[in-house]
Amino acid sequence: LKKQIDTKSYIPIFRTGNFDADQATRDAATLQKYYRDRGFLDAEVSYVTEFQDVAREKLDVIFRVNEGIRYSVAEIRVQGNQVFTTDELINEMNLKTGDPLVDSRLKSDVKRLETKYGSQGYIDVRVIASWVFASEPAKVILTLNIQEGEQFTVGWIEVDGNERTQEKCVRREVGLYPGDIYDVTKMEKAEQDLKASGLFIDATVEAVEPSTPQPGVRDMRVAVEENSKTTNFIAGVGASSDSGLVGNIVLENTNFDIFDAPRTWNEFFKGRAYKGAGQTMRVQFEPGTEYTRFRIDFREPYLNDRPIGFNTGLFVFDRPRDAYNEQRAGVYVSVDKKFEEGLLKGWLGEIALRPEYVNIDDVDFLAARDIQKVKGGSYLSTIKLSLVHDTTDSRTDPGKGHRVTMSWEQAGVMGGDYTHSKLAGGYTKHWTVAIDEQDRKSVVSARVNIGQILGDAPMFERFYAGGIGSMRGFDYRGISPRSGIKKDRVGGEFMLMTGAEYSFPMYDKVIRGVLFTDMGTVEREFGITSWRASVGCGVRLTLEIFGTVPMEFDLAWPVAKDSEDNTRVFNFFIGLPFF
Repeated sequence: LKKQIDTKSYIPIFRTGNFDADQATRDAATLQKYYRDRGFLDAEVSYVTEFQDVAREKLDVIFRVNEGIRYSVAEIRVQGNQVFTTDELINEMNLKTGDPLVDSRLKSDVKRLETKYGSQGYIDVRVIASWVFASEPAKVILTLNIQEGEQFTVGWIEVDGNERTQEKCVRREVGLYPGDIYDVTKMEKAEQDLKASGLFIDATVEAVEPSTPQPGVRDMRVAVEENSKTTNFIAGVGASSDSGLVGNIVLENTNFDIFDAPRTWNEFFKGRAYKGAGQTMRVQFEPGTEYTRFRIDFREPYLNDRPIGFNTGLFVFDRPRDAYNEQRAGVYVSVDKKFEEGLLKGWLGEIALRPEYVNIDDVDFLAARDIQKVKGGSYLSTIKLSLVHDTTDSRTDPGKGHRVTMSWEQAGVMGGDYTHSKLAGGYTKHWTVAIDEQDRKSVVSARVNIGQILGDAPMFERFYAGGIGSMRGFDYRGISPRSGIKKDRVGGEFMLMTGAEYSFPMYDKVIRGVLFTDMGTVEREFGITSWRASVGCGVRLTLEIFGTVPMEFDLAWPVAKDSEDNTRVFNFFIGLPFF
């Protein structure tokens, strides 16, 4: 309750604690509304003050709460509905008979019913909720009055506000065309997709009266506010238990146009060239204590104005390993498509080609044979087919949904020194098990990942496990088959990982706690000979000044391991941008 009010006690330096009678009155009203919105319809809140000293310089503010009883819903009635039956509408609601009359849930249900109508073209629908006391004690009768209105189709579509961005970048996200029945879910999705594209900081999709009135027709207006910061230079530093200290220098343009060459040097230096097509160009350099990486990436989200993504780029990678140094340089080309209908509806499919040069040098004299036989330079080429189905509601803090991944990668399709296949699959599921009064979620997550290599793959293409995102409680790549006099890690051809995690709010929306268990194995061939498991706890720290990706700090203890595994109790990840 104290978090709902603005009257605060004195804290030296941080808070004055000055008493404001008007603020206290407003706080009492806030608390009373807080109770009544949660079903305590008779709740009353007032306040009194009591001086602590004779000088009357210090006082206590006491809020007196008379909660009363909590009212629940005895009956739900629906009036004015013709398009949908009463049962269809009631089944759409989360608020059920017998539940407490919680205002936030009722408002959410009103929005849900209006969306149900709006998805069928009834864009002027209004759902008006009211209640009266029932004859039973602590019960109310809820009435929903439906004003359905008329069904509308889309007329002319007008785009407004795109000064630098090409109009096609807006229209392709709308998902509705002239003659279509209006669908508010597609309109809301268009607003979300336009903002999520990074090209616009705001977007509004709305139905408007046409200049020439037509029965059952409304024009559509798509108004956008362009993002002026689509070209970004980012410099920062990160640290993790897996990769040590890493610098990060990024130059990125998320509204790139590869065909918009400057006509003059003045255009180039003033940033008026290579802009407007919604493409992405990214150059990244990561120098670090454990590895160094450089890459250039380009993405065209709509190849030839069709919903097919085109990606290409090049990369250079250098990382010292225990018994050798691994260097890679290559390019990649891929196309991807989000399927909107048919058997694969909702899935993202991708085909990728990756030719690369791999150099293994600084090999220890006593290194394992698997390492010795790939010493020097070699050529690796692969084609990879993958499918992804992702319904999670957030990339950084998911509370519901799932992510399914499946892939098949074949080496040797464009020649090269290796011929093998790699099959992999993964499934992650999130459940919100509780939501507190501050709208903070407690979430249970579970995952499983499996992989199998067919054929003789080089050790740098095999599976390894351990560390953040894999198995906490074990060192990075600490789980692996071993070989040679020094028991070098040489990777496995079979991998199975699973785990579960419970995350919960601890302080405001800044700190979350986690409890977890990770389990799995990496084997030389298909089968399980040694099972590993760990349990642990940790915190996630999200500071707005450092972005939306939380810092991770975990303590994990192996409860089942192989005698040759490398363990690590403390795992962490920190990313700090300079500017």
